[in-house]
Amino acid sequence: MTREEKLALVKSRRWYHSIEIEPDLVTPGMRSQAELQQLLTYVELPSRLDGLTVLDIGAWDGFFSFEAERRGAKRVVAYDLVPADHCGFDTARTLLGSDVEYVQGSVYDLDRETVGRFDIVLFFGVLYHLRYPLLALDRIHDVCDGVLLLETHCLDRCLILEDAEATTLERIDRRLASIPLYRFYPANELNRDYSNWFSLNQRAIEDGLRTAGFEPALLAQWGDRVAYRARKRQGPQPYLQATYEGTATKSLTRTPLIRAAKIVRDPAPPATVEPRSPSVDAARPGVSDRIARSAVSSCWCGGVLGELVAPRYRRCVACGSAVLAERPTVEHFRVVDDERDFYGRTYWTEYAEARSFPDICARARTDLSERCVFWLARLLEAVHPPGRVLEIGCGHGGFVKLMRELGFDAVGTELSPWVVDFARRTFEVPVLLGPLDTLALEPGFTCIAAFDVLEHLDDPLGTMRRCRELLAGDGTLLLQTPWYRGEGPEWSMFQPDEHIHLFTEAAVETLLRRAGFEAVTVQPSLFPHDMWVVARPHASASGSTDEARIPAAFQALLGLQRHADELGRTLAVVEADRGDRLTQVHELTDRLQELTAELAASEADRAERLDQIHTLTRRLTASDADRAERLAQVNQLTRKIHEVNDELATANADRAARLTQIHELTRQIRDLTSQLATSEADRQARLEAIQALQRDLAAAHAELDAIRNSWAWKATRPLRLGRERSPR
Repeated sequence: MTREEKLALVKSRRWYHSIEIEPDLVTPGMRSQAELQQLLTYVELPSRLDGLTVLDIGAWDGFFSFEAERRGAKRVVAYDLVPADHCGFDTARTLLGSDVEYVQGSVYDLDRETVGRFDIVLFFGVLYHLRYPLLALDRIHDVCDGVLLLETHCLDRCLILEDAEATTLERIDRRLASIPLYRFYPANELNRDYSNWFSLNQRAIEDGLRTAGFEPALLAQWGDRVAYRARKRQGPQPYLQATYEGTATKSLTRTPLIRAAKIVRDPAPPATVEPRSPSVDAARPGVSDRIARSAVSSCWCGGVLGELVAPRYRRCVACGSAVLAERPTVEHFRVVDDERDFYGRTYWTEYAEARSFPDICARARTDLSERCVFWLARLLEAVHPPGRVLEIGCGHGGFVKLMRELGFDAVGTELSPWVVDFARRTFEVPVLLGPLDTLALEPGFTCIAAFDVLEHLDDPLGTMRRCRELLAGDGTLLLQTPWYRGEGPEWSMFQPDEHIHLFTEAAVETLLRRAGFEAVTVQPSLFPHDMWVVARPHASASGSTDEARIPAAFQALLGLQRHADELGRTLAVVEADRGDRLTQVHELTDRLQELTAELAASEADRAERLDQIHTLTRRLTASDADRAERLAQVNQLTRKIHEVNDELATANADRAARLTQIHELTRQIRDLTSQLATSEADRQARLEAIQALQRDLAAAHAELDAIRNSWAWKATRPLRLGRERSPR
């Protein structure tokens, strides 16, 4: 593939991710490469993923899937609700030569038997787009064997108030951060995006992960976003151990009701507005799962299917019709087995009851006095008996019966043998079995009617051309079909099991003119969501009603119908006026309640302030008494102060005299101290003299002892003794 061809492919898509195909060739995504790489830094995705398996939930164009593959992951699965060719994934995978697998499905349907187990699950920018965020975490737990990397919007730093002002939880009350909080957005309050349902604070995110069986760790927080690494804990999830859901969760997580939730990135690409109501698939559990579908890219008119307007529906860029882009196969429109085929017996019984509609038996009674009379009046505006009339998709056959009673040679058609038999038995009318293109009918019908049929046709142009062939030159085609005016995904006519084409006024006119009808008029029908279409082969042809040829009973019935319609219009005006007045009454009542509440609050405030005045008065009286008492105490203390001052003066005089005495005594002490020092010095000198004398005396004694012990002393002892004894 040449570079020019690659560039042409890139330019043919609308991109949300900026993906580098090759050097200097990057898809022009709403989110830049720098922004996407920064997110990978925040979640700390390892630089090498060799040998690991990775699941990327909400993959969209596939940037993170392809990045995981580039980092060496051995298996990568990109998982999203839309087909791979809805966004840029298929194109990017082709250009990159990637082996990343793509699985289309809802996060609520994740199952290890379907997609397998994964070491790493990437869950970026998805959580707040889900109506059932806790269920999503539970399903992720089933397929995660290692780590969940979660990035999402956070309530802590972005709380949208009712007046659309953005604030933080801390500004309201710092304690709110410690309480798990879910802020529900019923419309487009958050970022003007209808696909944003819930905003969780960090505590709610962490507690939700823990109850789902993960151990979360905060990785980063920036702006109003946070990123977590959540490791899977071993053992059963906590909510299975102590709640009633422990016995029913397996069935709850498979309910078709939740399959309409849409996975998108933040901010959601404009082409994929989040549906705001569950799919009608939920009305007949298991039906959508059994229907074989194939993707189509063009409308009946040949136009290209553009933006997604509801689950599985896209708008034709040429005629504006809403077209089912995932088309059931041809077999879906055939009835071979009345018990199993879609348009068999169960369509008129169990399926109707599941959608809270009356079944065919109840319809056979109620339709005669409601829609059949309306159709009859509109029929007689276009044609009059006698004449051959064909009703395609006649159901229970009640309208065919009325037309035959009126004088028409009327016959009906139906797909189900059981319904054909029901109509024949109930109203004793001829009903042919099979699609219109399989029936051998003689041309020349005065009128062909198809009420609530056109939207079910896989090939509406072919069927309308067949109707043109069967009509007489001055014949009339009557249609009733949903009127698509650009409604949002919550419109009840988006029914992907059965409604294939939902026409605009311009589209149905184009369809019929291509089929050979020159005169086409469109007007409102019995129900607000339907249009009534009258088409004739030639512009000059026109119908007229000759009431003289209509039986009196039918004239009376139509008169009653017209009277009922007039009463209905009058009642509508009265009801509208009543509604306006009731609104005014409610507004006045609300205002009265507000004024009453304000008055009650004012009276309560007045009583509180009066009580405060009484309290303050009592306190003031007590304060005055206390002031008088304290003034008397002050006077008494003043007298005592004077007495103390007098005593202090006397004491000061005595102190001065005593201070003089002290000075004198101090001088005497200094003198005595000086004398004492002199005496002490003299004493010390004398002591030293005594000590010297004592040493001399000791020396003399020692010397004397030495003499006495000498031989000379001993030798002279007798001489000394004699001297002592001799008289003097």
